[in-house]
Amino acid sequence: MPKLQQEQQQQLLHEEELQQASIQRGTRTWAPPRQQIIFTEHPPPNRSQLLTRQHYRCAGCGMHVTRQLQQHFRYCNYLGKYLCTGCHRNQLSAIPAKILQSWDFRCYAVSSFAYRLIEQMYTFPLFHVPDLNAQLYAKQTVLAKERRRRQQLKYVRDFIAACRFAIREQALFNAVPAHITNDPDMWSMCDFVDVQNNSMRRSIEDLIALSEQHVNNCVLCTGRAFVCEYCKSPKLIYRWQRKVQRCGQCGACSHYNCWKANSGGVCQRCERIQGRLHQRSAPPALRNINNNSMAS
Repeated sequence: MPKLQQEQQQQLLHEEELQQASIQRGTRTWAPPRQQIIFTEHPPPNRSQLLTRQHYRCAGCGMHVTRQLQQHFRYCNYLGKYLCTGCHRNQLSAIPAKILQSWDFRCYAVSSFAYRLIEQMYTFPLFHVPDLNAQLYAKQTVLAKERRRRQQLKYVRDFIAACRFAIREQALFNAVPAHITNDPDMWSMCDFVDVQNNSMRRSIEDLIALSEQHVNNCVLCTGRAFVCEYCKSPKLIYRWQRKVQRCGQCGACSHYNCWKANSGGVCQRCERIQGRLHQRSAPPALRNINNNSMAS
């Protein structure tokens, strides 16, 4: 029995050692790279300083290198560390942080690990621009314009979704990635590249044009359009059109210039609605007086 207990205790100790070994990543002087999204640019590399911090070990596999051979290590512009030639094969890729901070789409040398990671994240909406670089819209007008187009596309999608005759147009919107219309501030690396080469602008404009063809020829859709409250122009107004002002309370749309010149910051439709509600809540005697005065 004592021998059996001793063997069981040794077995438990061995299992605990295995568990601790599985939790520990690497050694005291090295740990393998993690699958993390790096949002900030690295400072210009200093080989001797970085390798000293890395204890002259490859950031990918942990292989030790002597100072005499340190020049053979290669710098990964994504991880900001040096790696051996086995872990770094001089593959080129755009760097997310450089796009976010400097709108730089040039390709830089990255490690094999970083190349695979960037490739995996390429189409995922991981970048919320206001949180990562609030000045990017102001500095890059092309990105700000595409954000406005995405907002327009959202309005078109909501309008088309309410029409039971727009089957084809609804199918086109179902093929669009959800984040494009749900949140105009969420971007993927693929979206940034599409903005830079103008393919996003063309795609959004084509989709809006196809949707407008349906809207202009659909009885249900034209019945939900607006006429300007101020100039009374017979030309119908929709929310996604340019230079259109929409009331945040009642949803009425009017020409922005007409609204700015005549509204005084007050929506005429809201005033009419409030007047009707006030009239309905008034006592019958007062209501008759108001009706008689309006008739006269």
